[in-house]
Amino acid sequence: MSQDKSYLLKKLHSLTGIIPLGIFIIWHFIMNSFLLQGAEKFDGAVELLHSVPYLWLLELVIAIGFLFHAAYGLYMVFTARYNLRRYSYKRNWAFVMQRVTAVLILIFLLIHVYLLKFSGLEITFASLTQVFDIGSLTILAIGTLAAMFHFANGISTFLISWGWTVGGKSQKYFGYVSLVIFFVLVLVGVNILRMFG
Repeated sequence: MSQDKSYLLKKLHSLTGIIPLGIFIIWHFIMNSFLLQGAEKFDGAVELLHSVPYLWLLELVIAIGFLFHAAYGLYMVFTARYNLRRYSYKRNWAFVMQRVTAVLILIFLLIHVYLLKFSGLEITFASLTQVFDIGSLTILAIGTLAAMFHFANGISTFLISWGWTVGGKSQKYFGYVSLVIFFVLVLVGVNILRMFG
């Protein structure tokens, strides 16, 4: 692959991690947080979401962004040079974990999307509480943790790759900011998952 094409694809990969995927993750958490207000509020939020005009177009944009991000991400997973034994720095660990979580998320999302979009399951509070047993809740928790790390770390790398945090000091600072984002999202995610337990 030529250097110019690789540069452009890496930029596009980084961008699709934030827009549309990052926005979708936040929106997904907002919608799922209605679980905290009970079955009626959650079911109403799902009904409202399904009544959005051009929902199919939003889903198409998200799907295209995801497919590109996943395909190029897998290419990066399998072509990356891993050197943790030689360089055991925090950023190098984050580099490796970004790729590990990418694979976990891909597997998780294939199951998650099939179950909630294509299996014919009606998405209601009652149906979800019947479907989610301890095994599927564990998978959901692992997938959520992986996605939150991947997204939070992706924000940090997005800022670096787009030249917004060029110095070591700003990269370190936003590394901590992304860590805070990770923990906040994990707290929200765990609180939502608690509703099924």
